[in-house]
Amino acid sequence: MEVTWDTCYLCHFMGTKSGRELKPVAGCLGCHELPKKSFMIGNITYNHKAFVTQKGVSCQNCHLNVIQGSGEATQDRCYTCHNQPEKLAKFSDTAFIHENHVTKHNVACFHCHKEMKHGFTEANHQTPHESLPLDCSKCHLEMHQVQAAFYAGKAGGRKEAMPSPMYLANVDCVGCHLHSQTGRTHSEKTYKATEAGCIKCHGEKYRGIVADSKQLIAETLQELEENLALAQTALAIKEKESGKAPLKEARKNLAQAAEKMTLIKEAHAVHNIYLAAGLLRESDQEIARAGKKLDASLQDLSERPLISGGFCATLCHSKVGVKVPPVTVRHQGKSMPHLEHTQLLSCTACHDFGRHKSVKFKGDAVCRTCHAP
Repeated sequence: MEVTWDTCYLCHFMGTKSGRELKPVAGCLGCHELPKKSFMIGNITYNHKAFVTQKGVSCQNCHLNVIQGSGEATQDRCYTCHNQPEKLAKFSDTAFIHENHVTKHNVACFHCHKEMKHGFTEANHQTPHESLPLDCSKCHLEMHQVQAAFYAGKAGGRKEAMPSPMYLANVDCVGCHLHSQTGRTHSEKTYKATEAGCIKCHGEKYRGIVADSKQLIAETLQELEENLALAQTALAIKEKESGKAPLKEARKNLAQAAEKMTLIKEAHAVHNIYLAAGLLRESDQEIARAGKKLDASLQDLSERPLISGGFCATLCHSKVGVKVPPVTVRHQGKSMPHLEHTQLLSCTACHDFGRHKSVKFKGDAVCRTCHAP
């Protein structure tokens, strides 16, 4: 296999650069000697020894723009040689890929990996103030990652993702964030989401749904926070009486509920109301479990639309003309009085709510809780 300088850079730098951090394998001084001579930048004299040895300044404090490229191996490169599904399915098996391509067939690194570069450009070395790229991501790290993960349904510690239907339709941020507004200064501009994005694609019948959703989310969160506060007060009293050890589970319940509610507020629940509803329901259950252990008197919030699952009907379906609930449904070849059940029970008593239009019946065991076999 041919080994080039770029091959060295791939091994020593791949995965070592992230935002402000640059941590090459073996460190900078594993390959480079510390320059001993003083040098001029503009009309100022610098000496590496004074900064690195005496003051402990890290190389990366000054030399961040020395790596170009990330060296990733993307699956589209596989198609150059392969089109068999069984081979393409091995893409994520890193050990297998390297053994079969590098060890057995001497495939060069850059047939699969994107190239990485290391070093100064001449302009950068001579006049760094003229060529320094002002990369905002070095300071503004992971902006909006909470909202992005929430939109994709991968937040809140769930085992299975619950993405927004807009995410599944590949609607990017610019699909909803349409309203231009001035930032902190007149030269700054940002874009705010408004219901104009909904109406643009879905029509006038969707007018008001965003505002109604925000209001319902805020009201539900407020009621949950009131229950959380009552349970926390009861916990504090019980701890004084009996010590902390017997109340470990109650503390855990309340901590998990508080964490989920904070996530909902930070992520802006309208990014994914299905995930928000699931987390609100789980928060309510956690607080209720703790309240039972603590003998706390809490509000019963199980009938609230976002907790019961009835929000689909109250927020959207009634406005857009979908008849919910239907008067009857077919189950095991028989007509079942669905409307009558919805007047007696919450939606989640019989159904699990997931993605949009994914409403799963929990099974006949649910029926037997009320009806004799």
